[in-house]
Order: sequence, then structure tokens, then C-alpha cells
Amino acid sequence: MTDQTSSTHTEQYLDILETIDGLAKILLTEITLNEDVDTETTQTATQQLRTIHTEVQPLLVMFQSEGGVDAASHPQMKTRRGPGTVSHLGPDPTAFERTKNKERTDE
Repeated sequence: MTDQTSSTHTEQYLDILETIDGLAKILLTEITLNEDVDTETTQTATQQLRTIHTEVQPLLVMFQSEGGVDAASHPQMKTRRGPGTVSHLGPDPTAFERTKNKERTDE
């Protein structure tokens, strides 16, 4: 596969992932605002749609890095996985500091 083909695929993947994330956000908003949907269904849908968002984010970062977006601008994220849950705790403090120090030295 050529670099241009790989780049095209990466762009397509990014578009698809951004669409999935955007649709999940829209659906979450619609469901939470719809008074005709019962509370249990709203809670289940909210949990599942937030899970979709949580799972898509690392893929977006990965494909952005492959697509030429500077990986240094996206420090590695701290993630904790448990039974049925994934928590993104934010940027790894060490990676975040490295990124900030690199930005300072580049100036």
C-alpha cells in the first residue's frame, strides 16, 4: 500500500469515526430531551452512548497521529479499565510535562 493510499484510508477512517462520535452525541441529546422515553431506557441509552464516545476517542487520536497530526500535541492518555467500564483520566502527567517542555524549548 502506498503512502497516499494509506493517507486516504486514514482520512476515511477519521471521517467515519468522527461521524460515529457526532451521531452518538446527537442521539444522546435527543434521547435525554425526549420526555416520551422512560427513565430506565434513557439511563441505559446514556450509558451505552457515552461508552461509544469513550471508545471512539482513542481511535481518533491514533488515526490522527497516523494521518500526520503531530502526535506530540496529543500526549498519551491515562486509561483505567474495569468490568464494563472504561475511564479516560486525562493526559498522562509525565507525557503532558514532556509535551509542555518540548513546546517551551521549541520557542
